[in-house]
Amino acid sequence: MTEFYRKQNDVGDTIVLNLLGVDSLITAVAVVGHVSFNGGTVTNLAGAVTDAVEREVTLQLTPWLATAVVGRHDLDTQVTFGDGSSITWPGKGRDAIIIGAEVG
Repeated sequence: MTEFYRKQNDVGDTIVLNLLGVDSLITAVAVVGHVSFNGGTVTNLAGAVTDAVEREVTLQLTPWLATAVVGRHDLDTQVTFGDGSSITWPGKGRDAIIIGAEVG
């Protein structure tokens, strides 16, 4: 599980993930990140495959980061393939985005 540290209102910020253990993302048609705080409402983050061979995806944190509360948010990433199948990564546990207060 990976922890990503971000600040509130960091406009334009992204997270780049390498989906280790996934064979290939060449046939991926959709990428969505799911974040939740304390098991509450899930917010979807827009995503895209940025390097199919290297299994790299990028999640867009804007506009969610503008209103995210300070603290630890669970993160998982869902990839859907052209044949309709999908995977959720990581397969066990969750990644996390840890939000700190905006400085200044």
